[in-house]
Amino acid sequence: MSDLVISREEKKGILGWFRGLFGNYPETKKPDWEEMIQDIIVKLKNEQDRFDELEYRTKKRIDELFNKVVDNFKLMETTSREDERKTYQNLGKVYAEEVYELRSFLKAIRFTKISFERVIQRLQTVKDIHDFQSVLGPITNMLSGVKAEVSAIFPKVGDTLDEINRMITEIMVTTSSGNQYNVSHSFQVNEEVDKVIKEAWQQAEKSVDADVPEPEKLKATLAPTTRPKDQSNQSMPQVQTSAVSVPLQLRPSIPTEELEKAVLEEIKKSGGRIVVSELSIKLGVDKDKIYEALYNLSKKGKIKIASPVKS
Repeated sequence: MSDLVISREEKKGILGWFRGLFGNYPETKKPDWEEMIQDIIVKLKNEQDRFDELEYRTKKRIDELFNKVVDNFKLMETTSREDERKTYQNLGKVYAEEVYELRSFLKAIRFTKISFERVIQRLQTVKDIHDFQSVLGPITNMLSGVKAEVSAIFPKVGDTLDEINRMITEIMVTTSSGNQYNVSHSFQVNEEVDKVIKEAWQQAEKSVDADVPEPEKLKATLAPTTRPKDQSNQSMPQVQTSAVSVPLQLRPSIPTEELEKAVLEEIKKSGGRIVVSELSIKLGVDKDKIYEALYNLSKKGKIKIASPVKS
């Protein structure tokens, strides 16, 4: 703010310098509300850019998982061994569950982007201080509503929205000339904000549904057809797998046989039930490697993979 004041004083030129000599210093003006609103718009657009990148990475991961679901479905249909069919089916279900989790995350991303865009559009309609009550007041309520919806998923966004609301409050205070916000109008404003938020969610859900198939439909396609049971596999230990999204620190490549041995040891320790994501963290390898090890162990007849369960 000090830089803004200095630049405005410099614009006084030689006349301002003469006034300074006689002790008549130029009076400091209030902040330019148009510039402050533009600062808010820039901040919101910067957030949009971050969410564009997050959306891209999330959608890319969803596409990868979806392809794995399809691949497992194809493999399940091309094998005649019942144990292999079961393995492909269960792996496909695990991938489908991860798609479901990421679909919800993608909806939240798109809801936030849509909400930011609507706030920007409203801010761009402000022409003079008489628009403050009809525009800035509802915008603060809108931002608070968006924060309530997504702050648990995106904590930093909540902090940014708080900062923007403080900036809007500062605009309304520094430009106040006796105009007060109409409190009796707040009920109608809240109704309008609730409607906008609901519409933003609906738009986000519609776009995600169009881009990403429902996981239940994916799982339904992986339902096995009835085939004669392979009695030779009845004595194999059954392994239940579960997918949990957890950050992973990978270590250098581990030999396949060594990984299979480590996975089998963990299966024995846990009594036949493992959580794939937790095991990938413990062993320091990607979850896909764990799935491959489970498949190889199943193919070698050392384990039998049962239906996955949620933890």
